[in-house]
Amino acid sequence: MGEPLPEETQVLIVGAGPTGLSAALCFAELGVDAVLVEARLSPHNAPSAHVINRRSLEVFRSVGAFDQVACGKGVGCPKELLWVSKVAERQFGSWGPPEAGIEIGAAMQNVPPGGPSRKNVGVPRMSPVGEQLNLSQPQLEEILADVLRQRHAPRAHARYGCLVEGVEQEDDCVTATVVQGGGAGGGEGRRCRVRCKYLIACDGARSPIRESLGILMESSVPLINPAAYDPKGGVIQTHVWIYFKADLTHLFNAPYGPALWWYHADTASGLIINYNGKDEWVVHAPFFPDEESPPHEWTEAECVRRVSDALGETPRDLAIKAKGQWQMTCNVATSYQVGRVFLAGDSCHRFPPSGGHGQNTGIQDVQNLSWKINAVLKGWASPALLDSYEEERWPVGRFNADQSARNNKQMAEIEGAIGMQPASPWKTLAEYRRSLEHLKTAKCNEKSLQQALQRSSPHWFSEGQQIGFTYEEGALVPDGTPCAQEALFPRQTEIHDGSVLIYEPTTRPGSRLPHLWVAVLRGEGLRRRGAADMEVPAHPLGPGPDAFPLGAVCAALHDCMALDAISLLTVDSGVDWDAVVPEVRRTCSVPLVHVHLLADGVGAATPKT
Repeated sequence: MGEPLPEETQVLIVGAGPTGLSAALCFAELGVDAVLVEARLSPHNAPSAHVINRRSLEVFRSVGAFDQVACGKGVGCPKELLWVSKVAERQFGSWGPPEAGIEIGAAMQNVPPGGPSRKNVGVPRMSPVGEQLNLSQPQLEEILADVLRQRHAPRAHARYGCLVEGVEQEDDCVTATVVQGGGAGGGEGRRCRVRCKYLIACDGARSPIRESLGILMESSVPLINPAAYDPKGGVIQTHVWIYFKADLTHLFNAPYGPALWWYHADTASGLIINYNGKDEWVVHAPFFPDEESPPHEWTEAECVRRVSDALGETPRDLAIKAKGQWQMTCNVATSYQVGRVFLAGDSCHRFPPSGGHGQNTGIQDVQNLSWKINAVLKGWASPALLDSYEEERWPVGRFNADQSARNNKQMAEIEGAIGMQPASPWKTLAEYRRSLEHLKTAKCNEKSLQQALQRSSPHWFSEGQQIGFTYEEGALVPDGTPCAQEALFPRQTEIHDGSVLIYEPTTRPGSRLPHLWVAVLRGEGLRRRGAADMEVPAHPLGPGPDAFPLGAVCAALHDCMALDAISLLTVDSGVDWDAVVPEVRRTCSVPLVHVHLLADGVGAATPKT
């Protein structure tokens, strides 16, 4: 059963997926006592989420996990996307990075306006972390758990086999009843009660805690794609997945292979996801639970048949590792908070995987929430600050859900151009089979396919959505200027593709601080947080009119910002900041880090008092 859970803690985190592990890392870095419990007996053993975008990597950088996530597993960053009949057979079309463009059959087409923006080809320079990563969820969970253990043990680590049976709230605390050692199945175990100041439910899409609080989920899919909406439960399509290992490097030329293969075979169509660029893959296909036998009843021979049909061959080293089913939904919780209990990650938003925003939104949820809870617990902020969590993160969740639904709808247009009629989603097995039958004799409409691929740009290139979103309400003081990014609109408002594709750095309140490489002249409080510090900055170190001073520490401006204090960023303006800052500290009674940026891009950071 493991060591007993403590009777009291400041924060109890329920769920040790990427969101819960990220929350535990954030609180540990802030010095907050947090207990992380998970009903499963071990981490995930089959890949699910796999995209880690730039903003999430910046969060990992801030808590000391970036090096391990970016380098620890030797992951590549596949960029090519392919639409094929079978992987080893006919190719309908492909989509590459902006410099490669779209390929229809054998003809390469330039990306026109409305496609990926050439303006963002240099986006890695707009973030200290470079490109987004392709890393399977089990590997990410293993890495984050290791970082938590190595940096913060024995005070912080994931406790598996701990099922939260119930939650009770009082004015000043939350008490959770936990069965330790029973696992998700609710077996026999040690029952205990854990008191905490705040509880964060990261317990997944079916969140028992959310349901116990009476929080509902709402969907805007009826407005975006009415044909895809099932009013019974908001399910867009049920899918089956098969996790398999096989060396497929003979099927591609790129260093890491394509990121995704959409296949349209004789008996099935679906998606193959590349998890390590060599021999780890997952195949997804539509599934009709009312008309087909469940995956757990499938023999290995049946799984091999389905994988082979998608590939167009049966690899000699093919090994079936796991299988299961999942439901594609698109819902956002009507509330993210009830009293001292907060929802984060899949417990408060569920997206189609189109664009890879689900896991990333959850990681960024807890980064937002953790510093606010820390400020309240340490007494330098009012509990009213916690209301800003929902004010800021709900619009982001709604926006990402809606854009994911639009991305998914665009896939149907691509299917139609290839020859699948009717296109997804399919309500019945017979409808699905009719579409596959039509594909056998249909001719791919190359012009329509090219246009459909162009319109799918926000699915693949979303720098504006990843790091350009803004908070319009919350813990901020507006300056009265309009939102230049236009990444968030009022609820249920159509989104311009430009706001998703293009990132515009801005210092408007509510926006992410723009990235800048700086040379730190002094600052004992600075922590070097990632291998990206080794990248060549905009101005080299050494002598010369454009160089940083020799001996200075090269860092990202983000690194100079405090995790557990307010950062005051100033520039030369004739103000005697050395006199002003102490007065601000005395007046506001908050921990304050002063970062002064000189005109030549050199930062002078002074530690907090």
